[in-house]
Amino acid sequence: MEKSQLKEKKEQPLTAKQHQLM
Repeated sequence: MEKSQLKEKKEQPLTAKQHQLM
């Protein structure tokens, strides 16, 4: 479960960057 949370945290900043790129 800890790995899932880490992936979610890493995915969150990725989405934020994608939104800025868009």
